[in-house]
Amino acid sequence: MNIYNKIPRKILMFVYDDSSKSYMTSVAKKLDATYCHLQRVVSILEKEKFIRTSKNGRRRFVVLTQKGINVVELFKKIEKVICK
Repeated sequence: MNIYNKIPRKILMFVYDDSSKSYMTSVAKKLDATYCHLQRVVSILEKEKFIRTSKNGRRRFVVLTQKGINVVELFKKIEKVICK
């Protein structure tokens, strides 16, 4: 999966900026994506070890791993350079 694509990058950025645990439906609403599509992308990101998911009752939470945090911080540095 190419993490430079719009949806994977937005997922990583949203979860990074959200201070608490993000749950899947809130991420889907924020990104204006269907839950089904988001679930597919999240499962790929999880296989690549960028995020980790956990289930509590019916809610499925998404949390960044250290690898995911590093990638998001690099994205932010790139944005700063481009926006100057």
